[in-house]
Amino acid sequence: MKSDLTRVLASKAFSLRNYNADKKWAGRGTSGKKQNTKAKQSSQRMYNTDKNLIKTYGKDAMKSRGFAQQSHSPTRTSRVKRSNK
Repeated sequence: MKSDLTRVLASKAFSLRNYNADKKWAGRGTSGKKQNTKAKQSSQRMYNTDKNLIKTYGKDAMKSRGFAQQSHSPTRTSRVKRSNK
């Protein structure tokens, strides 16, 4: 199939997200287990999105901005200060 590469990339990104979640929340007790489950559910949703993109666009799915993201995009932690002059 033409979309074999896209499937491999989506699968690798999914595995990496799960590995990072396990690594991050290991040894944190029950609250860490809950957060790990939450992170893995998010990872599964992202993987399902990737699979739908592959089904719809085939090998062109890689051109999508949201395809096989390693993690969520970073958010801005501070507000941009503007001067009113």
